[in-house]
Parts: sequence; structure tokens; C-alpha cells
Amino acid sequence: MFIPLVFLGTIRTIVVETGRFLSRSLMKAAPLLWRTTIGRGKRHSGCRFEDYSERGVRNDASNLLPKDALGVAGERLVFDRVRAFPNCEVVACNVANYYCELDLIYLDHTRRAVVFVEVKTRRREDPVHPTVDVVDARRRKKIALAARLFVRERGYLDYRRRYDIVVVIWPKSEEPQVVFYENAFKEIDAIRAYRAQDYGKTRGGASGEP
Repeated sequence: MFIPLVFLGTIRTIVVETGRFLSRSLMKAAPLLWRTTIGRGKRHSGCRFEDYSERGVRNDASNLLPKDALGVAGERLVFDRVRAFPNCEVVACNVANYYCELDLIYLDHTRRAVVFVEVKTRRREDPVHPTVDVVDARRRKKIALAARLFVRERGYLDYRRRYDIVVVIWPKSEEPQVVFYENAFKEIDAIRAYRAQDYGKTRGGASGEP
């Protein structure tokens, strides 16, 4: 009884590992074919903005905290703006993985780039400490590593990666001002800057991913 079970377990392991190897090979050799066949189940289920109440981000009165409500409104506004861009396709929103949450991800088919957008929303701009600077070396490094993981899992290895920061200044009872910082930072620069400031070590081998 024991020997047949070991045999079946070995066969199963071989089949599973062979399937994973073929999937990874196809993803690297023909990403578009992989996305439309094997990788279809790995794609993000859709574009959504989380209800922050699901995370328990509430105060004692069980109301959504104003800061979080403002952030959601800013992300939604940027989503609507990006969706109107010509030849662009939003593929995911609020995607969280090991490193951080990615606010908005879209494909720029004209430039053949997958664009990762970090959205920051404030009531007013600080002339001394601009909102765009809130995305510091630590945050940029996390975004870069999260983006690497995203493209590897979703099969967008045939697209170049671009990192944008969008600042939304939304005073009460006034129209919001949206500023796009296109190509706000380079991936390799973000990782190098993080190392230079010695914020700590990343997961082993992560920074060497494609």
C-alpha cells in the first residue's frame, strides 16, 4: 500500500513541476500567447476600488476616516482620467502583494509600457514639503519590487515598466487639481537609492528579479 502511494505522489510531483516549467518557459518566450492561454486565470479579476471598511479602517464612531475617504476619492478620480487616455487599458487597481499595494496599473499600448501609478491625495499642497516627495526612497523601492512581482505573475515581461506619481489636491468645496508626474522615477534608481540610505535588506534575491 505504501509503495503505490509513494509512486503516485512522485508521478504527481513530476507532472506538476513539468507543467510549471512549461508555463514559465512559455511566459518568457511568448508572453502574449501565455496571457491568452495558460495565464488567463492569473490575471487580475478586474478594476475595483476597495471599500476601506473591509480593512477595518474606522474610528470609534464607526465612520470612514476622512483621510481614507479622501484617498479613495482621489484614486477614483485618477482612474477615470487614465481610462479616458487614448490607446490605454487599465488592467488592475489596488493590487496588494508581499511588498506593498499598487494603486493603479495600466497598459500604454502606444509606448508598449505597463505603467504603475502611485496616487497621493491631499486637501492642500505644502510649498515646503511637496506631496510628490511623500513617495520617498523607501516607498519607491517597495513599488519597484511589487511591480516586478506583478509583471512576472501576470506575464507582462514583454512590456517596459514605467512609474508615475499622480498628486491630487482637493480642497473642500473646490474642484480638484490633478498633476501627473510621468516617469517620476526609474526602477533601478529607486532600488539603489534605498540601498544607499540603508533602510534594510529586501527579501533574498528579490532585487535581482526580471
